[in-house]
Amino acid sequence: MCILISVTVPKGAQQKKGAPLNDCEIPRNESSDSALGDSESEDAGQDVHRQSDSDTYYKDDQEPDEWQEEVEVPFPGSKLVEHFSKPSIANFGRSLFGGYCTTYVPDFVLQGMPNDDKLRQGLMSELAHAVQHPVLDEPIAEAVCIIADTDKWTVQVASSQRRATDNNKLGKEVLVSSLVSSLLQSTHLLYKMNLSPNFCIMHLEDRLQEIYFKSKMLAEYLKGQTRVHVKELGMVLGIESSDLPLLAAVASTHSPYVAQILL
Repeated sequence: MCILISVTVPKGAQQKKGAPLNDCEIPRNESSDSALGDSESEDAGQDVHRQSDSDTYYKDDQEPDEWQEEVEVPFPGSKLVEHFSKPSIANFGRSLFGGYCTTYVPDFVLQGMPNDDKLRQGLMSELAHAVQHPVLDEPIAEAVCIIADTDKWTVQVASSQRRATDNNKLGKEVLVSSLVSSLLQSTHLLYKMNLSPNFCIMHLEDRLQEIYFKSKMLAEYLKGQTRVHVKELGMVLGIESSDLPLLAAVASTHSPYVAQILL
């Protein structure tokens, strides 16, 4: 890539350079007793000399080709990366998915790691730092990291508020939620049926909304109560015991009193 700049160069200006004026060339009166007519004639000579010099540079009848020369100035080229311009990739949400990482990066919401040895070294300090210096405008009470082991098919939850009692574990092991399991299975089934990705995302959002509505129902039922048995929630609200920790955690975000009763 280059930039063309048009520079005004008078024709013949490089060959012809005006010499500086000497004192002898400056017309002046030899005597203070000179007549006014003589000085006027000398001034007229100066005007003629100035006019001839200005005509050298300002002539109306000159063609544009005689005045302008193109000077090519090299400019560093730039290449547009195509995948950054796609709206499906160039957005804030997708930038939070880190993919496979060799070390733990707290800025990502989802990432893969080879093992949990490096994660164990600085996970708790990163969670404590997230609570002390939140990226949101309001303070947060707890930072949580969900660790899913794809080799052992186990899930642990590490929290900034409590440490794991077992040194071999990063957090507290949690059971499989039937709501989450059915959500993933139905989404995977839609994908295998070659449905569009947008439709699969819409289905996923609908199932997540269903979890939110059940948490609202749980919060309304627990309002004004001090202690409730798990079997009672199963019979009245139709909530399974495996889904209760999930719904209680979601309900505590919009109804803090739920955490005091169940969690």
